[in-house]
Amino acid sequence: MPLFNFLLASILYGLLFVTSSPVKAEQPFKCSLESIASELGEQAMLNEFVQTKQVTILKKPLISKGYLLISDDNQVIWQTQQPIKSTLLIGQQTLRQFNKNDQPVMSPANNNQKMSQLISSTFLAILAGDFEKLDNHFSVALDCTETRWSIELEASSNDMKPIITNINISGQNHIETLSFTEASGDSTQLVLSPSTDPDLINQLRSYVIH
Repeated sequence: MPLFNFLLASILYGLLFVTSSPVKAEQPFKCSLESIASELGEQAMLNEFVQTKQVTILKKPLISKGYLLISDDNQVIWQTQQPIKSTLLIGQQTLRQFNKNDQPVMSPANNNQKMSQLISSTFLAILAGDFEKLDNHFSVALDCTETRWSIELEASSNDMKPIITNINISGQNHIETLSFTEASGDSTQLVLSPSTDPDLINQLRSYVIH
């Protein structure tokens, strides 16, 4: 369903802060979920994304672009601007979608609502680095080189398996890319980069429910 394309997204590409402190520069890279979770808490608030979706029945991938904002109260505003504007507001108990004219779109009902909430909670857990919460529906495997890390999430619950089979998150000091494969065989890759446009931040914040 189109709603899942927004929910299955994402992740933040934070700024790498460089200091002149020799002590910090000599600190070894720690390959642990705890250290990565700590890094994710320092990522950029606003990020531009490029999403490439490969649908099994199509020869060419579908490409979309837009912005992702995390509000102060940890709600997420995911706005696709190309090829068609569409906005999704994701919170712990909130899931709202708006069309290109910023008019609310009716949320999916019954089982579709349950699946949408499951995806949104997974999305929020990834952004927060809450890997313990992901354990409810995925097996989590961590792999590292000297400077980079990659987290592989393989669906393990009966609720998740019909939706997503696996998710890969990779980065260096921050999340850089997110790739996932749906149960249908469709796959998606997202690449995110930080932005500091104050006008855009204020525009996206207007969707947040207080």
